[in-house]
This record gives sequence, C-alpha cells and structure tokens, in this order.
Amino acid sequence: MPLITHYRHPALGPLLRLSDLFAAPVVLTSAEAATIARAVDAVRAGKSTETEIYLSPMASDQDFQALVDKDGVRCGGRHLDWPQVAELAALLRGE
Repeated sequence: MPLITHYRHPALGPLLRLSDLFAAPVVLTSAEAATIARAVDAVRAGKSTETEIYLSPMASDQDFQALVDKDGVRCGGRHLDWPQVAELAALLRGE
C-alpha cells in the first residue's frame, strides 16, 4: 500500500506526500488529495464510468494518473484492487 506522510510547507500550508505508487512521490494539497479520494471512490462504487483519473498537483513534479480497469486501478507500475483503492481513498482523506 502507498505511504502517506504529512508536512507543512511555509507558503502552501499542509501537504501530503504520496509515495510508493509512482517513480517519484506525489505531493498534494488537502483539496487535491480529497479530489482524488472522491474520484477513486466514485469509480470503485460504480458511480463513475471514468477510465482515467489524472491530476497535475501544484506542489509536485510528479502527476497523479490512475488507469481504471474492471479489477481496480493502475497507478504507475502498481495495480490496486478495489479494497486497496478504498484504502487509498481513506488514506488520502486522512482516515
């Protein structure tokens, strides 16, 4: 499962660093993390038919891209099944 660390940037405020999914960590604001959480929850629950979730975070050099398939989502080189997607969404929401 991905690792999330929280820290505070002097200008941007609270940030989350999402590691272990992509080649480089993805740095997200709280609003960006919540947006991704809602998007992955929606595809997991069948409320969205999106096949790709993409976000270019303002504080990160690494984009977030998840390709949706029938068994879960692929983030970088890792495939997350639906229970892992639910866990990722909870982590992004700070639960």
